[in-house]
Amino acid sequence: LTPNDVPLSSVTSLAADSRGRLWLSDRKLGALSWGGDGLTTVAAPSGASGAAPNFVYVDRGDRLWVGFQGATVAVIEEGKETKVHALGSGVGSVLTAVYEDRHGAVWVGGTRGLARIRDDSVDVVSQPDRLPGHGVFAITEDADGRIWLGVSSGVVRLKVSDFEQAARQSQSQLSYRLYDASDGLGGVPARQGFPGAVRAADGTLWFNTSLGANVI
Repeated sequence: LTPNDVPLSSVTSLAADSRGRLWLSDRKLGALSWGGDGLTTVAAPSGASGAAPNFVYVDRGDRLWVGFQGATVAVIEEGKETKVHALGSGVGSVLTAVYEDRHGAVWVGGTRGLARIRDDSVDVVSQPDRLPGHGVFAITEDADGRIWLGVSSGVVRLKVSDFEQAARQSQSQLSYRLYDASDGLGGVPARQGFPGAVRAADGTLWFNTSLGANVI
């Protein structure tokens, strides 16, 4: 696949929509689309002009989410105006994980923290003061609706309500459970692609770490 005879060389993420169109991000070429019309470039919105894309992601409503360097996320939906969310410095300039939960909220991890986008509002909890580690590299959800994160120091489990309280009350500490080598975790989650974690049909959670796959 080559747009304008320039070969793909640094693909960071892939996503597909229900119409069979493939979306991908390339560090050098930007966000791209592959379909019946070949490989085409996705124009970056004005709020992210000139920034490299960190990921592409398609939600259950077939909307395309593109995360850009500088903690900016664009939501592209056919026939509608593109929405741009500025997550702020509390997440970090590089976006490293993305996940849509059961309620349709989209969680985004960065090199400095965690953000949630819901109903056009953004909530953020930063590291390392309120969330352990340096970087959120994986996000998934268990059968009870709790959020699980892969961070540089291990795997974190937290309740959505606790995240909301910490994000909206500056003096409130985030309540969480950290799993690390003492719990049997092999290696540590690292920035090695999207997604960094998935939930299987039997409820087990799979995390990609520096030593391979870990199952919780």
